[in-house]
Amino acid sequence: MHCRERERVFRFLCSALAFFVSINWFFAQPAQGFASDAQLQAQKEEYQEKIAAADSRLNELKDEKDRAQDYCDLLEQKITYLQEELALCEQEVENAKNDIAAINNRIINNENSVKTIEKRSESVKIQIDALTETLACVYDEWCARMRAAYISGRYTLLELLLTSDGPAALLTRLEMISAVSRHDGKIMQTVSSSIDKITALQAQLQTDAAKLQAASEQLRADEAARKEKRSAYLALEEELAAKKAVYDEEKAESDLALKKLTEKTKMYSEYRSESAEELERIEKEIQAQIGDAENQYKGQKPASGDVLDLIYPVPGHTTISAGYPNYSSGKYHGGIDFPCDTGTDVVAAQAGTVITAKTLDYSYGYYIMLYHGEDEKGRSVVTLYGHNSELLVQEGQTVAQGEVIAKSGSTGNSTGPHCHFEVRLNKERVDPLDYLE
Repeated sequence: MHCRERERVFRFLCSALAFFVSINWFFAQPAQGFASDAQLQAQKEEYQEKIAAADSRLNELKDEKDRAQDYCDLLEQKITYLQEELALCEQEVENAKNDIAAINNRIINNENSVKTIEKRSESVKIQIDALTETLACVYDEWCARMRAAYISGRYTLLELLLTSDGPAALLTRLEMISAVSRHDGKIMQTVSSSIDKITALQAQLQTDAAKLQAASEQLRADEAARKEKRSAYLALEEELAAKKAVYDEEKAESDLALKKLTEKTKMYSEYRSESAEELERIEKEIQAQIGDAENQYKGQKPASGDVLDLIYPVPGHTTISAGYPNYSSGKYHGGIDFPCDTGTDVVAAQAGTVITAKTLDYSYGYYIMLYHGEDEKGRSVVTLYGHNSELLVQEGQTVAQGEVIAKSGSTGNSTGPHCHFEVRLNKERVDPLDYLE
């Protein structure tokens, strides 16, 4: 093949391969969260069935005045279902956000990879062009040498002897012929090396092009998935907003029904719809406060008697409006509630040290915790008094059994004046009735 023809072939091949380096570089990764979303949807459907059943029963109880407690309990149960359903919707929204973020990150990584590939491919094309041009020139030179050799013919050693003017001229001519031969050999080495390099570079371009071509289909699929996920995300946000509105409405109805019931019966307690976040936050605080007290007073024993011989926290009031471990609806209740008028004395159930005296506008409201030392089993003993209207002691103060520490009230999450009383052993809540005399 003529050298110029070979050059055109190489240039055509470079152009053809370069055409493929215009698509994105992408290694597909599996979409995240789809299996979890399916599970969430199944759980949502389960709660929707429970909510529908609760609604049906609520309609039956709504006009039965003597079933007000049952109505409140069932409404509270429905609120619990709504809370769970709302949490599932929030998880779905979060999953969708995470999926979109993952796809966006992959696209960003892909764009960076494309830039790298394009830059590398451009460099390879430049190298191929340079090698092709060098090869063409060398090939032209080699062709010219071959033509000249053909025209001039080949000299035998005898011819050189006969035509040379003495030994010196013969040696000179032999050296020239040897030099030409060596030069021709170098030309052929250059040609061979250039062809090998060009072939390797072309193979690299072909490999990159194949990867890019295969990845482009996955990229288009992911872009479509992102579009679909964004649409799903917007729909989920709308659903979540609607669920929140329903929850707030039902919560308000539940709180109102419970308030009316407790005002009628005077069996005050707590609203049942306190958020899980608030419950978790206050519980973490209490656990930390008790932990600090355990470290500070480790090994402390009561001066006399059994530390778990407790007296009622509201003298003369033994009626319980909500017991341990559940409300009448079945929802967890970590203590017992003693309904009483606002301003009633609240006393220390046992001698101890005030480790907490806080005023909150949620949960326990104005509450006190007393540390009483360790029982005979080495367990720390703490009592808690919640929803007070006034605190009469300070943290670090020691109190005697029966000493007035607060005035009862209805602060925090409360339907009316009462004392919420807890007993905790090694931080864990237990039934206070097991220890009250």
